[in-house]
Amino acid sequence: TGQVAAAHILQQRIWTALTLWRDELKKTLINRFGEERGLTLTHRYEDAFPAAYREDVSAWVASFDIDNLDQLNAEQPLRTSLYAPRQARIKNLLRFKLFRLHEALPLSSILPTLENLGVRAISERPYRIDLKDNDEAWIQDFDIIPDTRMSFDLHVVQDSFRETFNEVQ
Repeated sequence: TGQVAAAHILQQRIWTALTLWRDELKKTLINRFGEERGLTLTHRYEDAFPAAYREDVSAWVASFDIDNLDQLNAEQPLRTSLYAPRQARIKNLLRFKLFRLHEALPLSSILPTLENLGVRAISERPYRIDLKDNDEAWIQDFDIIPDTRMSFDLHVVQDSFRETFNEVQ
């Protein structure tokens, strides 16, 4: 029937998009990290990301996220990333990502910390990452805007912002 055919077509489109994203991710990881490490990371992470992540994030950006995820361990269960997106939808928009093993940080502890660091969070996209060893990690991706009353030069404050956030959390 028509509904079965439409469902089959939709299923094929989803599979094609997933396959294209995986192929692009593999190429990107090999280009960034060399063939041996790139293939190792591909095997470890190609099926780890939820559909929403693959829809929202390019393979290029995913390669940076994978680099952060791959450095998480018991001694360092939290990593952060602060950067200006290449195509910002809003003036002065920055991206702040948290990478954490096992569970996401609660918003009730993140938001006051961000405000004390001089930024406002305007959105969050949380992604649960299924790791190969039956464990999980989380990426919490925030759109933030610096307080206009403060001087906020990303290149000057980037490292200290991340270090201070990590110490408080």
